[in-house]
Amino acid sequence: MEIKPSKEIKVAIVHDYLRTYGGGERVLEGLHNIWPKAKIFVATADYKRMDIFGDKFKKLGIRTSWAQKIPFFVKKPLLYRFLLPLIWSSIKIPKVDVVISSSGSNIAKGVRIPKGAIHICYCHTPPRFLYALETETTYLDNPLIKFITLPATAMLKFYDRKTSDKVDLFIANSENVKLRIKKVYKKDATIVYPPCSFPKKSIKTTRGSYYLVVSRLVRYKHVDLIIRAFNKLKLPLVIIGGGKEENKLKKMASDNIQFLGQVSDKRLHEAYAECKALVVAAKDEDFGMTAVEAMGFGKPVVAFYSGGYKEIVVSPKTGIFFKRLTSKSLCDAINYFESRSFNPKAIKEYAKKFLEDNFKRRMKKIVTDVIRRRKYGENTFI
Repeated sequence: MEIKPSKEIKVAIVHDYLRTYGGGERVLEGLHNIWPKAKIFVATADYKRMDIFGDKFKKLGIRTSWAQKIPFFVKKPLLYRFLLPLIWSSIKIPKVDVVISSSGSNIAKGVRIPKGAIHICYCHTPPRFLYALETETTYLDNPLIKFITLPATAMLKFYDRKTSDKVDLFIANSENVKLRIKKVYKKDATIVYPPCSFPKKSIKTTRGSYYLVVSRLVRYKHVDLIIRAFNKLKLPLVIIGGGKEENKLKKMASDNIQFLGQVSDKRLHEAYAECKALVVAAKDEDFGMTAVEAMGFGKPVVAFYSGGYKEIVVSPKTGIFFKRLTSKSLCDAINYFESRSFNPKAIKEYAKKFLEDNFKRRMKKIVTDVIRRRKYGENTFI
């Protein structure tokens, strides 16, 4: 018989920072939808940079740290990374039953947990910059800067691992990240796939005349490689998203490539519905939410064989892979893709395992069960 908590569960949510709108921010939204009364804490929030999504998050009454008072910290979070232990320890979370940290590059799991609260970390990935994974920044490519920052990097790696010991339960967004958590933190994790953006109502889809990219325009997403391939292929490509490489990418793109910038969920859904396929080329992607979203519209995915894509894309049922991170390898894959046909209904059916309702159900059950384990000594959530 299910034992229900005798009172409403009080939850606080801690997220790295707000600067762009990506998979981590969709998880934050998903958590807030489950616990709308939960207070949300971030290190800093750059609502202006979030473009059309800034107002949406402003309305959530998000609380920021003292770093928010320093303008260049808000605009350049990298500048305060060496201060993260001070930033997270300064945030005072009120008395709650559970703290859920939405943690990645900014180590939100380092936040100070109130006495008696349970700490659940929804881990997007151990910080990529600490563990030799590609990142969106290039400063560490410079040997001199890398040498100068070695002490700070070593300190943050120690801090990252030390704070993992204060987590009661890790949740990974994929099998890929679960393996990273085991390797880096020596901890087991439960997998809960992130909430993907599927349409609430049925949207008419077409065979599509263009290929689609939905991505932050930063270097490790390798949108430049996709552009070089489509410059050669002369096939229509639509790119949705923004980021620090946007101007550079626009300059290198041919006339067959269109940039839409940041768009609303409605416009994004229309783009998925009207495209021929989604193209993704990130190396060691943590999960790959856009690939799932495209499949939710019955659209196949052309993906680089790496990271989370390997557990999302089922070739040749829901898409195909290219094995080398080169424009030639992608061109060959697109030419092969053009000769194939896919079953949209089968792709949609496969994508149902990633529905937002599954995220909500799993997260609710985990939080309830972890409290029950604390109270009754049971363990049912694994």
